[in-house]
Amino acid sequence: MKRLMTTLMLVSLMALTAQAQTTEAPETWRATIGEQLTTLLAAPDAATRAEAMRLTLDLTHRHGDLFDLTMTAPKLVEIYAWDRQENHRMMALAALHALQDAYGLQRIAELLPQEKSPRLRRVAAAIVQSRHDAR
Repeated sequence: MKRLMTTLMLVSLMALTAQAQTTEAPETWRATIGEQLTTLLAAPDAATRAEAMRLTLDLTHRHGDLFDLTMTAPKLVEIYAWDRQENHRMMALAALHALQDAYGLQRIAELLPQEKSPRLRRVAAAIVQSRHDAR
């Protein structure tokens, strides 16, 4: 039942994402999308978390001016720090970079020295460097 509810929530978020491409997003959705994505990022199912990260990236890239998704940063940091799947950790890094949230970027810098994956280390280092270059 819980998986069904999560799936329904994801389908509704994807439909609303498609709607936002052609019309202005309804105010209630704009106000709650960050909370909904944060809930999905905390889901026990890895596929649900991955889809929530994809939606976070998509909304940030396509409609960053419409939505404030910075509240997802703590969960994205948690995924980056603790997830066992490297591709999920990479998606979390990409989402944090897209959000440009100060907390998320600071945590990437703090976690960089402990990063074991060469691929993730390179990407995290590039994100940290781009933050310093922007200052």
